[in-house]
Amino acid sequence: MVSARRLRPYFQSHPIVVLTDHPLRLILQKPEASGRRTKWSIELSEFDITYRSRPSIKAQVLADFVSEFTPVGGATSIELTPVGEADPRDIFPATIDTPKFDPNIPVWQLYMDGASNAHGSGAGIILITPHTESPETARLKCAIRFKFKTSYNKAEYKALLAGLRLAQHMGATQLQVFSDSQLIVNQVTGDYQAKDSVMSRYVTLVQNLTLGFSCFKLTKVPRAENQGADALARIASAIDPNPGEQIG
Repeated sequence: MVSARRLRPYFQSHPIVVLTDHPLRLILQKPEASGRRTKWSIELSEFDITYRSRPSIKAQVLADFVSEFTPVGGATSIELTPVGEADPRDIFPATIDTPKFDPNIPVWQLYMDGASNAHGSGAGIILITPHTESPETARLKCAIRFKFKTSYNKAEYKALLAGLRLAQHMGATQLQVFSDSQLIVNQVTGDYQAKDSVMSRYVTLVQNLTLGFSCFKLTKVPRAENQGADALARIASAIDPNPGEQIG
C-alpha cells in the first residue's frame, strides 16, 4: 500500500508484478476479509497488479531487513479515509444499470478501454451495430490519442465518455457497455463511492449521457474479452501521429 501511494504515477502507467511468498491475492479477495483489508483491496483494484511466487534473489534480503527492523514509531500510517454512512447506490439513478432490454429495439454493444504510459495516453473504442450481419461492417473501431497528460483511470473515463457520445451520434437507443476496469464499472454503478472530486465529475458526466438512452447497462468483463479495445488504446497511447494522419 505504501509503495502504491508513493509510486502512484508508475503504478497507473505500467503493469506491476509483485513477487511474494505470501498469498496476498487470496488474502485481499477473501469474502470474510476485515474492513481494512476490503478498503485496501478496493484501492489497489485500480492498478494492473499481478502476483507471482518470489524467486530466490539477493536483493530481497535488504527488503526483509528494512521491514523487520524499522522502528514502530517510524512506521507509515496506511489507514484509508472512511467512507460515509450513506449508501453510494442512492446517488446514482437506476438507468445506470437497466437489467432488461426491449427485444423489439436493436441493442448496440460498446467495448472501451483507456491507456496511459510514458509515451502518452489514449482510448480504444469498438462499437458494434445491430443493423448488419457482416462482422466486418458491423464494427466501428476508433483509436483516440489525447494531446495532454492524464492518469490511467481518467483515460478510462474519457474512453467511456467518447464511446457514449459516438453511440448517441450513431442513433443507438439501447446500449450495453463492456469494460475491464473494476474501478470504473463499480464507481458508475454506485458499488464504489467516487470520493475524489475529479472522479465524481466524471461519474456525473457519464450519468448525464446515459440518460440519453432508453436502456443502458455497464458490465465488467475480463481483460481477455476486451483485447480489441485494449489494443486500440495501447496503439493510440504509444504512437504520436503526424498532422493529418489517422489511427484506426
